[in-house]
Amino acid sequence: MTANANEKVPAKATILESEAAKAWVRQFGIRDQALASEMLGSFVFVSRDEFATGLRDQVMLHADSVDGHIALYAEREMRHRLRVPHRLFKETRAKVKRAYGVGPAP
Repeated sequence: MTANANEKVPAKATILESEAAKAWVRQFGIRDQALASEMLGSFVFVSRDEFATGLRDQVMLHADSVDGHIALYAEREMRHRLRVPHRLFKETRAKVKRAYGVGPAP
């Protein structure tokens, strides 16, 4: 559940009273709504800037403990057709298949 950019994120005590939270809880079956409310009440909401700063600080903390370079990779689901993933690179028609060309845009 995400907060609207123009909507102020309510305090933890009132998050469960917001219309967005009520709508989120209603998507669950009656038997699961109490558990969903409890779970939502335990969430900690942070701003985008707070999240980005915290993430950067954690990366830098771990980078300082490594002798050498580090790399971060984004992992995402690949598109597929008929249960076959799309190729990341163009392939030649020759017997030995090797990728060539530019990969997908991030």
